[in-house]
Amino acid sequence: MDIPSLTASFSDAYKTLVKEEPLTCAKSGMLFPAAPSPGAVIIDVFADGMLYIVRKLSQKPVQVICWVSCSATAGYTLFGPAGHNQDGGSLRVRLEAEVVRTGKSLPEITGELFCSVKGDVIRVPGMPPMYDYESHPQETVIKGHMVGPFHLAAIELVNGCDGILVATPDCFEPTEVLDAFQAWFAETSRKVYTVGPMLPPPGENAASNEKKQSASSGEIDKFMEQTLKTHGKQSLIYISFGSVYWSMQPEKIWTFLDVLVEKNIPFILSHGSPFAKIPDPIKEKIKASGLGLLSPWSPQQTILAHPATGWTGKACTGTIEAVREEAQGILEKAFGEDGAKKRAKAVELQRAFEAVWAEGLSTE
Repeated sequence: MDIPSLTASFSDAYKTLVKEEPLTCAKSGMLFPAAPSPGAVIIDVFADGMLYIVRKLSQKPVQVICWVSCSATAGYTLFGPAGHNQDGGSLRVRLEAEVVRTGKSLPEITGELFCSVKGDVIRVPGMPPMYDYESHPQETVIKGHMVGPFHLAAIELVNGCDGILVATPDCFEPTEVLDAFQAWFAETSRKVYTVGPMLPPPGENAASNEKKQSASSGEIDKFMEQTLKTHGKQSLIYISFGSVYWSMQPEKIWTFLDVLVEKNIPFILSHGSPFAKIPDPIKEKIKASGLGLLSPWSPQQTILAHPATGWTGKACTGTIEAVREEAQGILEKAFGEDGAKKRAKAVELQRAFEAVWAEGLSTE
């Protein structure tokens, strides 16, 4: 993503809005009539540059609300006092001083801070304690020097905004995390709002618009209908790593797909990441099996809503979508936002296993 160009485009658009002039959409070309200048602006958590633009160009007090598209648990862990934000707005100052001291670049320094592991224990209210390395169980294609600046931007925006919107529902979060998040923001007279789940209403119109975004939608529809006939309801596994993440050890993915084929389990693998490279022999093997379908971009909610779908491997947003459609989740951890949630689930499963094991021993 070209962040400087995006920020510059936002600056031009915001100037127009402040002047209360008509605005042309850069994507569609649609002309929007003049309107009163904004009294509030919602900005993505990683877009701290836009925060400074709003503060600089606004001619009246404007509320800047930070939009966090992950869970409140992840937001509090990654960008709050449970993580590297214990000292508030002084983090950038400390990092820039470290740049001067070491001669390293800011991306390198931030990457070391946010992505290195030291065996420290992370404590998040309402969640079991976890070691910092549990947030990085797999090597990722997104390296520290790329991740670090984004995390720093997020912390700067979280510290500088007037309030925060979290894209998950209250019932998805531990009460203790929400209380801690709200108490932390209350220290500076700000509020935290949970507004999720951010899901479109079901219906033919939503499904039709979603399918337009995928060149494979027709093939996917046909495959799922065939799967429903041959394997029955809730028989298909939908696998997606999102639009960015891809495994640094793809041979593990190929092995997993081999097992699915061996067990006669149908699947759809969505591989929207620019890092995803699927070898031709793998593609040919999957096609020959008749059990799998590869799609660069998939109509996810359509797939999850289909009666053939029974299981899915997803991150935070996909998990909520899957819950709505009653698709069972499979634990899969890459990095970042889902660490605490996956850790809690793993502990829950471990306790359940130990209970069953103990019960079995007591009956022998």
